[in-house]
Amino acid sequence: MITVNEILITIRQRLGDMNKISFSDSELIYCLNNAIDRLSAELISQFNPEMIKKFTVKGQEGGMKPDDFVAVRGQYPIEWKTQSDFSVKAVPLDSDYDEDIEVSYFARRPHVEKLENTIPFTDPVHQKTLVTYTLYDIKPSSENSQGANNDG
Repeated sequence: MITVNEILITIRQRLGDMNKISFSDSELIYCLNNAIDRLSAELISQFNPEMIKKFTVKGQEGGMKPDDFVAVRGQYPIEWKTQSDFSVKAVPLDSDYDEDIEVSYFARRPHVEKLENTIPFTDPVHQKTLVTYTLYDIKPSSENSQGANNDG
């Protein structure tokens, strides 16, 4: 498992900012969280099984929509109901159905807040992608150049 501090060291090396003159840790963590959102969205759009979680709808009692919920994976006989506190609950479509329903869904990865936090992606390829996307967020012009020389 790699920590936020370890990935920020790599980012600072690429930026040439090891002395933390140009960017604070909080600025880089903000950009890293944007990268986590971007990579999560890409992996979900590719139906990556690593992004799948489950929650249970307990009969007519229902089940609360998870905070990391993006979309259901598949089709389930459930409907979403907004509660008086504006939370959302999944309940069976059939009001007589009282069995549990296990719902698979695509989930985004959590944001990080502290240098000691663990990066929510364990695959080294995904970690390198996070570094790249963080750098793109800091210096957007680097995303378009990709080292290409268009001088003619």
